[in-house]
Amino acid sequence: MVTLVCGKQKCEVSERIAQNMLFIQSKMGGTSWELPKDSPYQFKDNALIKRANTGDCKGETKPKGTRSRAVSPKPAEVSRGDGSEQE
Repeated sequence: MVTLVCGKQKCEVSERIAQNMLFIQSKMGGTSWELPKDSPYQFKDNALIKRANTGDCKGETKPKGTRSRAVSPKPAEVSRGDGSEQE
């Protein structure tokens, strides 16, 4: 869920709806709904993007024990065709 603010009002919507609302506003020249300053999202190039480094967002912290990078899978074993397998 994404939080949007307009003055003192807050609204929580799905990522898709938030992106659509912000896109339509940008094309119409409106500025009523926006992402709060401490949002882990940003609206850039007409797309809603989740920030990779949420440490820059005030009030946002990463839970301890979480990884910041994906672990690459092990390489697959490939058969050479002569009955032996290559690693």
